[in-house]
Amino acid sequence: MFIYLLLLFIFISIVAAMSSTAFILTGRTNVVASRLDQMRAATARPRERERLLFIKKLAHFVAGIFPPPEKLLPRYHTLLNHAGFRWQGAMMSFYGLKLILTVALPAIFFFTGFRFFDFKLGMVVTMILAFVGFIAVDGFLSYKARERQDGMFHDLPDVLDLLSIVVEAGLGLDAALTRVSEEQLFMKTPLAHELKQVSSEIMVGLPRSDALRNLYKRTGLEDIKAFTAMLIQTDKFGTSVSQSLKSYSDSLRTRRRQVAEEAAAKTTIKLVFPLVFFVFPTIFIVLLGPAAINIYNAFK
Repeated sequence: MFIYLLLLFIFISIVAAMSSTAFILTGRTNVVASRLDQMRAATARPRERERLLFIKKLAHFVAGIFPPPEKLLPRYHTLLNHAGFRWQGAMMSFYGLKLILTVALPAIFFFTGFRFFDFKLGMVVTMILAFVGFIAVDGFLSYKARERQDGMFHDLPDVLDLLSIVVEAGLGLDAALTRVSEEQLFMKTPLAHELKQVSSEIMVGLPRSDALRNLYKRTGLEDIKAFTAMLIQTDKFGTSVSQSLKSYSDSLRTRRRQVAEEAAAKTTIKLVFPLVFFVFPTIFIVLLGPAAINIYNAFK
């Protein structure tokens, strides 16, 4: 029995290695294939929009029947703002989707896979799926918020450098924020959208300090909080805006490099578990497998 298990493990390891190699080799982008995929995706977009619209209407309908509790509204409002979902009815859409997943996942399992399990084990799996559906939307929003904050953190030093150059060229701070938000290099980044929102709020008459504080509330990033506090202080005390932006961008760039060095230092620790559980057993099987077979045959 041991020899068959050993051969099966060797077979699975070889198949996994060949599959990984094939995936890496075939993963190279083909220009013609990618353009054809884009054309197919363009024709499939109306159907996807119809499906998304149907899901959105269904989520609104469910959330209208079971509205979110009052105590959850501030938390969801903050999560949606940090994740960048600010369209009208976004809270109702995500809360309705949360309720749908909480019911749909255990219901699908109950009607499809429940009969393959023991009753007690099936009930446990059903409860686990209900819990997963309940927290799935919150986890998705938290992930999107962290991803968006990381992107803004990495873009902030370059934006500050460009902002200081524009200010030194003679533009005021309000016009400089608008100019930087419309720069082609940063135009599609989340930070550019937030700066454009700040410029729009200032144009409609909101004080600059309040617009900058709203920037931190929308993003939730501590570095932007320090950036807005610095701009408010320079405006209050009349110090040089360009010098303040340069010094703060240098400190941010140093911090960004330190974060990258910390992540690089953690890779050695993170590689321990794949090496121990996947790489080393395969090496031992390849090196000691023939000897183990001979020893087994000799004792047999």
